[in-house]
Amino acid sequence: MTIFSNVEHQKRNRQIEGETGVDLKIDEGFFLIVLAMTDANPKWTAKAQKAFNELNRLRNAGAQHGRLDRQWAELFADTIVIGWHGGLDDDDNLKPFGGLDASGDPVAFSRDNCVAYLVETDDASEAILEHCRNTKNFRARRADLIKDTAKNG
Repeated sequence: MTIFSNVEHQKRNRQIEGETGVDLKIDEGFFLIVLAMTDANPKWTAKAQKAFNELNRLRNAGAQHGRLDRQWAELFADTIVIGWHGGLDDDDNLKPFGGLDASGDPVAFSRDNCVAYLVETDDASEAILEHCRNTKNFRARRADLIKDTAKNG
């Protein structure tokens, strides 16, 4: 039985958290589609603890910063980032991702390309950590606001 009729916006949306995700703006033309770091995300639940143990082991063994960055990037590519795009046009169509290859063409999303992007950039992994731990970023109302950001740049 529901007592409160005005708290729907305070409830978690497990489908958004673990299946559909939300847009995370890294920079102009650089949006990652991300899932939450919660129990609603089965890939995260299956891999996170083992990855944390490995990261702690590497850190305690004095691993280079680049090695740790790659471990984080692989964890995020395997469990959190499910796609990318460059924002939305006026008709809600996805624009190409802002990352370009040596020929000047947009880089297609793949796990390996995602790992490379996260390793090569300084802001993306930190943004993922900050954004994806907060379930409020995956509520239906908040997801709509994030979509509006993708549309309006």
